[in-house]
Amino acid sequence: MKFSQTIRRLPSLGPTLLALLLTGCHLLPVKRLLPRPKSDDTATTPVDQINRTPIDSDGTCGDRPPQVPQSTLRLMTNTEYDRTTFDLLGVRSNVAGIFPPDAMGNGFDTGAIRSATTSLIQMYLESGQNLGAALVEKETSTCAAAQYKVGCTGEATAKFAERAFRRPLLDDERRRWTALPAKFVDAGHSPKNAYTAALSAVLVAPQFLYHHNLASQSQLALRGQFALATRLSYALWATLPDSDLLTAAASGRLTEDAVLVGEVNRLATDLKALGFLRNFVGQWLGLRGLSKAPAAHHVDDKLLADFEAETQAFFADFLTANRNISLLLDARFSFVNDRLAGHYGLSGNFGKELSRTELDGIQRGGLLTHGSFLLQTSNPDGTSPVKRGKWILERLLCSPPPAPPPGLQTVLAPVAGSPKPMRQRLATHRANAQCASCHSSMDPMGLGLENYDTYGKWRDRDDFGPIDASGVLPDGREFSDAKALAQVIKDDEAFANCLATKLGQYMLGRLPNQYEQCMIQKVAVRSKDQSYGLRNLVVDLSRALIVEP
Repeated sequence: MKFSQTIRRLPSLGPTLLALLLTGCHLLPVKRLLPRPKSDDTATTPVDQINRTPIDSDGTCGDRPPQVPQSTLRLMTNTEYDRTTFDLLGVRSNVAGIFPPDAMGNGFDTGAIRSATTSLIQMYLESGQNLGAALVEKETSTCAAAQYKVGCTGEATAKFAERAFRRPLLDDERRRWTALPAKFVDAGHSPKNAYTAALSAVLVAPQFLYHHNLASQSQLALRGQFALATRLSYALWATLPDSDLLTAAASGRLTEDAVLVGEVNRLATDLKALGFLRNFVGQWLGLRGLSKAPAAHHVDDKLLADFEAETQAFFADFLTANRNISLLLDARFSFVNDRLAGHYGLSGNFGKELSRTELDGIQRGGLLTHGSFLLQTSNPDGTSPVKRGKWILERLLCSPPPAPPPGLQTVLAPVAGSPKPMRQRLATHRANAQCASCHSSMDPMGLGLENYDTYGKWRDRDDFGPIDASGVLPDGREFSDAKALAQVIKDDEAFANCLATKLGQYMLGRLPNQYEQCMIQKVAVRSKDQSYGLRNLVVDLSRALIVEP
């Protein structure tokens, strides 16, 4: 049965369901959602040689704060909601498409604090009812054969809630969920509709919708285990933990380094890690908004999709092959198909699907030569060295320039009809003392990429003659072209620290505190070891940030 047909057949359970939710017949008191007690978990020696040494072995970061800020109690993002409900129910409905767009917090939707407004709660109620009905219609369980008797549906509801909440139920929770179908029957609904309503109630419970983990005093150790399983899974998969991860948590050994390293490696090499790539990389590098870039309307939709897919496949290779993050900027390979290769001017037959391709490392090589970056940092009428330099400072070095003073003219004259080459036009722009301090960093970096036109094609000349891609940064560092510029950036300590910080913010769902930022910096230092790859970075950040005290 189609999902739309299921929706039309759905009984009107909204008022009853909402009344039961508000009277708290199955939910723990709100105050029980907030405490985050300490765990007594201990760690053992890790199996991975690179990750063997304790991150803060000299103790310079001090003691971990006793409690994580309450801002970590947050609703799922729309993407997380869709992925979670699909993995939980096997129903691909894309219901989050009707929800309000996710806000952004510190550059990521995982960092935004979404308010549970009346309209959003109503959307969750409607979605939960639709999904619950779809699950019952597709279900071939013993409860269906037993005509949905409340004894069967009660146990099934509790089992479903345990999976949805990503942890074992507390004793009082189990009693409440087991009794819920009977409460709906007592309210006048048929056994089948009562079962539908009970499953729907699970999908609107805060234990499901929020990233949190409840525990009684007797479950302190395992609370930390299941919290870690959830944090890891949503960081790397954007969905709920699978049975293997939950089993590791139930054993009480997930925080042991040997087990943790093995699980992170498993998650990072699973196809579900595309959730991590599409979300983290898509937001960090601006891929999500590629089709809305000023110059995008001149580009074929299929080529735009190739631009995004190239960068996603590029990062997927770094994650699965555990490549060192410094190679992101000058890797001599990428992923292209016939269409993308033709656009870039690469010779050969590549097929319709993206495939790994060796590059010359001169005109092509590394993130800064990807069409996804070059297009989004251009104007409709030509390249923008200012945008490209600003993008590098913000996203790769975490050193965003301050906003220009109010009322200052920041727009250059249009390229069409301009009597001066770009380098001279920008020099005139920097003659203003108010502009010079910021543009002295942005402009040289952007000019170093002038061999790439608006759409990422290589060019030796522009309308004014041969292109000069050399530059000097304010601290005296020099480069001769785009390849040398990439080397300058990768050698900058700020690059590894920025990538680690961005990833840490995404995984935490908030800004790191002082202790966490210190740990991030220590993790970034390890990346200088050429054997230290992107998965090592994920493992260390998991140990430093996600494993709670």
